[in-house]
Amino acid sequence: MKLLGIFTLVLALTGCSSMLFYPEQGVPFTPDKARLQYQDVNLTAADGTRLHGWWLP
Repeated sequence: MKLLGIFTLVLALTGCSSMLFYPEQGVPFTPDKARLQYQDVNLTAADGTRLHGWWLP
């Protein structure tokens, strides 16, 4: 029973990394690279958080 518990723990710990999201550094895709028309948009949320995005017409 102890061996089964250890096996389950090891399996859970090694499998967890595939369930997490690791964002890439930088921006891998932009509308400019896809030759799309876009506008840079800067917004301020109700709590004061500043957001930047692209508006694609």
